[in-house]
Amino acid sequence: MTTTLAYSGRPTLAMYLLPLGLLKNVYAGTTSLFSTAGNLVKALPLLWLGALSAQQ
Repeated sequence: MTTTLAYSGRPTLAMYLLPLGLLKNVYAGTTSLFSTAGNLVKALPLLWLGALSAQQ
């Protein structure tokens, strides 16, 4: 559910970035950066709560 909600913002990001006329590699890097940041925001609380560990 969290991932679905996080990726629902992707079209909004595309609507903002596409009119800027970025090069393909800059666009891909920017969207990757936003995805990575979103994953970190989700992972940090899970690590803090102990829901993620190397034993799993």
